[in-house]
Amino acid sequence: MYMAEIHCRHFNGYKPCGKSDQCNYNCPHLSIPQKRIAIVHLAALGAVLRATSILPALKRKYPSSHITWITQAPAHKLLENNSFIDAVYKTEQEDILSLQNLDFDAVYCIDKSLVAGGVVKNLNFKQLYGFKVDARSGSILPA
Repeated sequence: MYMAEIHCRHFNGYKPCGKSDQCNYNCPHLSIPQKRIAIVHLAALGAVLRATSILPALKRKYPSSHITWITQAPAHKLLENNSFIDAVYKTEQEDILSLQNLDFDAVYCIDKSLVAGGVVKNLNFKQLYGFKVDARSGSILPA
């Protein structure tokens, strides 16, 4: 009996993941991300699509990263098959509850809005880049 490698990007709690019948350090598809990054960009389809241009640079800076993108419907459909993005979440309550269980090394909040600030406030992270909301004034400020 062996212990499953739960930190692999392909591990989903069920075995096998679909890439291999082994779920340990012998798996040829083992990929353990070194950094977990979240990107928050919610609305305006063209703006969300344009913001994906930062992904190649992020992957160069953090080659072994897991990238999660948080957006609103219907923008999530533009992101679902992007090879740089590992997971896409929407601003729906179920997704926000799921995101509260995750830890991120960095969050990039590209969207300048109170809603985006509210999403960021629900995330667990070490470093914030982009924009944040001042809780007292409601002003949107550079992070």
